[in-house]
Amino acid sequence: MNKEVYEWSYDGACAPGNSYASSITFSVGIFQWIPKKKIGLKRSKVICRIKGYTSKPEEVYEKANRLIELLNRDYKFELTQSEFVELQKMIKIWAKK
Repeated sequence: MNKEVYEWSYDGACAPGNSYASSITFSVGIFQWIPKKKIGLKRSKVICRIKGYTSKPEEVYEKANRLIELLNRDYKFELTQSEFVELQKMIKIWAKK
C-alpha cells in the first residue's frame, strides 16, 4: 500500500481472517498517516472505530471505505487538536447511521 501524507486509512488486527479473530464482533480503526519528526510516516490516533459482526465483515469494510473516501476528499490535510476533536464528533454521528 502506498501511503501519502495526511491520507486516511483503516486497520483491524482482530478482523475476520486474522489469528486474533475469535469473537462475534470486530472493529476497524480509522486513522490518518502523519509525518514523523524526522522522516517517513506514522499513524495518528484512531479517530473512530467502525464495528460489526465477524459473520458480515463486508458491511464493516464497506462503511469504513465510504468514510475513508469522504475524509480523503474533504480532510486530507494536517488537523489541529481542536479540528481533530470536532471531526471526531461528526464522525461518531455519521458512524451511527
